[in-house]
Amino acid sequence: MGSLAHSLEAKVKGLDRVKRQASTGWAGLTAPNYVRTPIILCKKCGCTITDGKTLASFSELKLTFNDNSAHVTTSCKKCVVGLSLAELEAIYCADLLALSQEEEACGRLMHWQLLSDRKITGYERL
Repeated sequence: MGSLAHSLEAKVKGLDRVKRQASTGWAGLTAPNYVRTPIILCKKCGCTITDGKTLASFSELKLTFNDNSAHVTTSCKKCVVGLSLAELEAIYCADLLALSQEEEACGRLMHWQLLSDRKITGYERL
């Protein structure tokens, strides 16, 4: 039971991070709710990066964190360059929101203890 409580506490912490991001305007992201199955939108500009069949403007970036972990996420080719730490945080929070929605819809448990506390230190285009 302690492990479940710890996991729920970590999820609440992660979703609080998402709420803070939402309350400050998502650092200008156009599509923080970017999953529109089967369509995936660029979180920053809102263009379609895949329609489920083709990868129109698909690109990936790897966020790096202070604990030496990483997180790979999607973007369009145009928006993957010159991102600020505030924009990277907003993109990561959009992914946390999507992970939470996936967890609720599919019952797939996320590792919130790993996701909630880490701080972004940079990124690279893949």
